[in-house]
Amino acid sequence: MSYIAFFDMDGTLLTTHTGGLFFRYSYNMGRIKLPYLIKIAPVPILYSLGLIDLERISKKMGMRYKGQKDDEMNAFIDEWFSEMAVKYMRNSMFSEIKYHKDRGAKTVMISASPRNFCRPVVEYFKLDDLICTELVVKNGYITGECGMYCYGENKVIMAEEYCVKNNFSLKESWFYSDSESDIPLLKKVGNPICVKPDKKLLKYARDNNWKII
Repeated sequence: MSYIAFFDMDGTLLTTHTGGLFFRYSYNMGRIKLPYLIKIAPVPILYSLGLIDLERISKKMGMRYKGQKDDEMNAFIDEWFSEMAVKYMRNSMFSEIKYHKDRGAKTVMISASPRNFCRPVVEYFKLDDLICTELVVKNGYITGECGMYCYGENKVIMAEEYCVKNNFSLKESWFYSDSESDIPLLKKVGNPICVKPDKKLLKYARDNNWKII
């Protein structure tokens, strides 16, 4: 394999964000109550305005799953994916993925979301590998803790470590993303691609002549 093509998940491989979809589905299935759904509903808006610490919020949400069996969580996520999330896949990305596979590239999703949520998306698009936030699992149970949060500058660190470990160059890599939070990694790769970018990323992309699709 000659190079890596990295793909963000939320807003890139998906047309929306997995968190909102999952909590809506969880509410529909009786897993969470309406007051909690209402409480977390403003999170995407507050995040877009830079008014919340997304890492802190994500870790707090992760604690909700403390004590759950990992295999049971994955089974529920599979149901969520097949019944709801699959409708929000950005299927136009298949052609981008094929373009890189035909050229011998390694296709890797890199996301701030936990592995449990990323796994079915990786399988759907038949990507080669995954870099993400890892929920800690001990003896088959989720502890509520997590490893390095794969976001912002941390995403750069994790992508660089992956390239070194697998004998690739980050400068020769591609990265597809929709979010201004990924500008640090987009600046590091040789081929930054902006997919339906948010307002801040759109401006940055135009100022730096990055490709927009």
